[in-house]
Amino acid sequence: MPCQRSLLEFLDTSQLNCLNEAAQHPLRPILEGKVRNTSEKYLLSDADDQLLLNLHVRFMPSILRER
Repeated sequence: MPCQRSLLEFLDTSQLNCLNEAAQHPLRPILEGKVRNTSEKYLLSDADDQLLLNLHVRFMPSILRER
């Protein structure tokens, strides 16, 4: 049986960064719960149609062994 895990679980939320995000619709509140977003929160640019995301993912060695 394949291992089903979400990458959200391994996000380092202290390192989240998004350039051009609108103050009313930022990235952090969407991802800091580390669960699928089922709320009405969404990410929106404040300038143009580009958003630059910087996400840090921590991989634990145990993930690699669970294949």
